[in-house]
Amino acid sequence: MLRLVSEGFDVECPRRTLAVERCAEVEFALIVLDLGLPGLDGIEVCRRIQAERPTPVVMLTARDDEMDLLVGLGVGADDYITKPFSPVSWSPGSVRYSAGSRRRRQPPWPP
Repeated sequence: MLRLVSEGFDVECPRRTLAVERCAEVEFALIVLDLGLPGLDGIEVCRRIQAERPTPVVMLTARDDEMDLLVGLGVGADDYITKPFSPVSWSPGSVRYSAGSRRRRQPPWPP
């Protein structure tokens, strides 16, 4: 998160239920969703966000089972990154980030 801020991105970290509400109010360029946090299931959060306003989502998780990956992509995630990971793999200049931004037809960098 600090790296994104240092590169000029605005970052918000609402709790899961608030994240769904916030995504309905604001058009985000990208959502990084950690599936391992307590509370509302991350898969359900992604499903609700995509139902309200389709947005590029990168799921970040310790779940490395292939079925979890397929379910995550099936509910609307654009990418699925397992922990531990290299920050370079989804930094703003990465292919992964660019692919999510292309889906929205927005540039992969802050204005």
